[in-house]
Amino acid sequence: MVSELKTTSINSTLSLADPVAGLPRSTTLIIQTEVKRAEK
Repeated sequence: MVSELKTTSINSTLSLADPVAGLPRSTTLIIQTEVKRAEK
């Protein structure tokens, strides 16, 4: 439950930061993958 909330907040942060930082969508997906790997 906690990790789900953490992932959701990180995803929301990335979604907001994505256009601002000009990060390509693939970079965001890579970051999300690394976060999920780190949570295990």
